[in-house]
Amino acid sequence: PDQRKPTQAAPVLELRGNKWFVENYVKNSEIIVEAEKPKESVYIYKCTDSVVQVKGKVNSIVLDSCKKTALLFDTVIASIDVVNCQSAKVQVTGVMPTINIDKTDGCQVYLSEASKGVDIIT
Repeated sequence: PDQRKPTQAAPVLELRGNKWFVENYVKNSEIIVEAEKPKESVYIYKCTDSVVQVKGKVNSIVLDSCKKTALLFDTVIASIDVVNCQSAKVQVTGVMPTINIDKTDGCQVYLSEASKGVDIIT
């Protein structure tokens, strides 16, 4: 049998159309997404032991298949989705109307005063 470790895909941080892609980061606590328009969304995929900070107002954020990853953001218009994650942390400093948490083992959500009326869907 093949004993080689699977190769880690290269980290990605780019804006394609109106969607930011943050992928494959490992042990990086300085990932910053500078959103310029409220219609932009953020998709965070397969990050491990990392911190992603989203600056500005965005439409939505998805945290998918991440381990020990923290998300810090200002304001989201629609919702946050946390899917297939382990030990995720989500902190809002502005407004977040809805957060969906699905197929996730361990998720801590830190709310701002403005987000205390959030709908939490699990």
